Amino acid sequence: MADAAKQSALETARARLETALSALTHGVANSRTALDESAAAAQEHTVLAKRVESLEMENLKLHEQVAAYALQPEPVPDDTKLAEAAEEITELRRIVSQMEQEKTAIKADLDKAIFDLETMLEDA
Repeated sequence: MADAAKQSALETARARLETALSALTHGVANSRTALDESAAAAQEHTVLAKRVESLEMENLKLHEQVAAYALQPEPVPDDTKLAEAAEEITELRRIVSQMEQEKTAIKADLDKAIFDLETMLEDA
């Protein structure tokens, strides 16, 4: 009976040991997963931090460009160039009008010539 009690105590101890080892293995696996996820998160954080730094530098450059642009005097329109463009537009409109008149005259001449030819053909 003493042997049976010893055997039962050993079996109980072995079962507890196996349970503890199983829990330890599970804990190690969970720790490994958490460590891998932590490393991935740290790497992503590093990448994002570099991207934020890059964007901050670009933002600073843009602010400097805006400030430089704001300090420039506003351009004054050159009235002489505008007057020249207006004169050119007026001249072009005159030329177009003249060409339209010539086109109308040529069309009238063509219509008259066609009418004369039709009259000659009818008479012949």
